[in-house]
Amino acid sequence: MIFTLRTATLDDIPVLEALIANSARELSRQDYSEAQVESAIGTAWGVDTELIRDETYFVAEADGEIVACGGWSRRKTIFCADAHAGRKSKVLDPIRDSARIRAFFVRPDWVRRGIGRALLDRCEAEARAYGFRSVELVATLPGRRLYAMFGYVGDERVEYPLGAGERQCSVMRKLAALLAFAIISGCNRAPEPPQTPQTKAAPVDPYHAEIEKFRHDREVKLTSDTGWLAIAGLSFLTKGDTTFGSDAASDIVLPAGAPAHAGTFVLAKNGKVSVTPETGVTYQLLDGKPFSGGPIKSDGDGAPDRLVFGDVQVWVHQSGERPAVRIRDKNHALRKEFTGMKWYPVNEAYRIEGTFVPYDKPKEVKIPNMLGDIDTMTSPGHVTFMLNGKEHSMAVVTENDTEFWFIFRDQTSGDETYPAARFLYTPRPVNGKVTLDFNRAENPPCAFTTYATCPLPPQENRLQVRVEAGEKIYARH
Repeated sequence: MIFTLRTATLDDIPVLEALIANSARELSRQDYSEAQVESAIGTAWGVDTELIRDETYFVAEADGEIVACGGWSRRKTIFCADAHAGRKSKVLDPIRDSARIRAFFVRPDWVRRGIGRALLDRCEAEARAYGFRSVELVATLPGRRLYAMFGYVGDERVEYPLGAGERQCSVMRKLAALLAFAIISGCNRAPEPPQTPQTKAAPVDPYHAEIEKFRHDREVKLTSDTGWLAIAGLSFLTKGDTTFGSDAASDIVLPAGAPAHAGTFVLAKNGKVSVTPETGVTYQLLDGKPFSGGPIKSDGDGAPDRLVFGDVQVWVHQSGERPAVRIRDKNHALRKEFTGMKWYPVNEAYRIEGTFVPYDKPKEVKIPNMLGDIDTMTSPGHVTFMLNGKEHSMAVVTENDTEFWFIFRDQTSGDETYPAARFLYTPRPVNGKVTLDFNRAENPPCAFTTYATCPLPPQENRLQVRVEAGEKIYARH
């Protein structure tokens, strides 16, 4: 019977849990005791939903039934299920780090039918497409037989403490190419003869590596202390005096750690904002300078004055004509609950040369944002380009002297990508030409937090084509 591979979904989890347990019990009995197997099921061996959300976990189906599963990962965790306490979700750098090959499980009546090889080929191909130069894994003792067939070698022992007080041992080796992996040697067995693999460095596509570095750096920035996941509040100033502090009775409630009664934002009739400190409360700005109160600079006028209260920062944000107070908290729950960015595989067909068509002089354009406010931006012109055999055009807006900014929507929006818009930044034109690399298309901050005020695309930038490149919609759960 023929099997097919597909990407696993969260709906598959009940079937996967049963399959993994059955496979572990039936296929591991020659290498592990019953106590070891039962202790490992659900901790060392089990479903890792992070891989499913990352779309790097696969199932093999035959006649509508799942008969095997396995995958790879671009995160630091190298093995274990959801229940394991030692998980590490940090995203790996394809240039410096090795992708992880994660455990394969096959239904006992489907062993030796080529499924393991098919899963391995799929994982290798995707890891390579993401720009990884190497892979590594931790294999079980029965798994060594599969990996040895495909040239896996290794020499580092890993011991995993089980609930029964026993340990299962394996060997792992990080390699320089995707052509060799780790052979696992068993606990308390005579060492196997050393092997010298004939490895040849897999060619690294500089373009793929460049895109993967861009994506890695973007996730690092998003999850940093100053990234959008740390934004913990946005409150519009709608009256003359607005109190703020960590006390629940404040008009604007700050996170724990800020003074209970920090002070009052004062909104003047001309829209300017000042601050009056609460008696006994002293302020410090982000640059370390003391602030005794008075007029406070908003981000509508450049870099804002940020009030710092330990891990909490507060400043005035300008959304169109409306001033608001934005809050940043290093300990915000969104940082801890982050599930990772999702991307289409790198596809050079979406790196397109466009032609810049400038206006006689830059125009001021009114761009609505997701909160209904109108932002005034500068547009120097538009860019025309060919995609899928048709000509398209997008208006440009600018925020600095080095980049073009495209706010666009396409026919994947609301389906596979964020509904409102995606952003694309490019260098300024060279000889009238602009490289539109949709592999770099990214979600706006609003895809991750409700406390952002993101612009919507102009009508011209609502493309009547599917752009299956760049960042996909963010899944919180």
